[in-house]
Amino acid sequence: MKTSSRLLVKTVGIAIALASVLVSSPSWAKKEKHHNSGHTQSVTTTTTTTVTTTQTLVQVANTSSCGCSTFANAIRSAGWENTFSNTRSSYTLFIPSDTAFAALPVATRRKLFLPQNRAILQQVLAYHILSGTVDYKKIKPGKFKTYQGKVVEIKYKKGKFEIGKAKFKKSDMKAKNGYIHIIDTVLIPPGLLI
Repeated sequence: MKTSSRLLVKTVGIAIALASVLVSSPSWAKKEKHHNSGHTQSVTTTTTTTVTTTQTLVQVANTSSCGCSTFANAIRSAGWENTFSNTRSSYTLFIPSDTAFAALPVATRRKLFLPQNRAILQQVLAYHILSGTVDYKKIKPGKFKTYQGKVVEIKYKKGKFEIGKAKFKKSDMKAKNGYIHIIDTVLIPPGLLI
């Protein structure tokens, strides 16, 4: 009886150890499909148990090294701070720098941040967001479905990536729940009137 109890304990221990290895292995990546008329690409997300940062996307966006506090304030104004602070989901944010927001016409900037225009602000912000994580090495040219539901195109020109009409300024700012890539232009979804 003691031998079979020890054997059972050892078997359970081996099963737990094997499960831990499988869960933490980065090679066990799952694909999230973004469907939109068959032209969009999939985003690969990797689940691992080790995290290189303790800050969420919103916290990283608020740092001085990011230079994107306007976007972080816009996330709060849109009522999405909890969504992008949640570590159960992962996202890739293409955040316009503070300079990019400052380049918008003053009337457009003011209009975006009016409480009655929250739905418009949400559409603009969501056009900069992909569900899942994409680091710079995994970016490929193509069309991607955004969090907002519209398609944005990523191109490779003169040795650099562009998203819509924006150029990448800084890439791979890692957060607990995704990646931030800083871009030089605020993207406006096609057909959205501001």
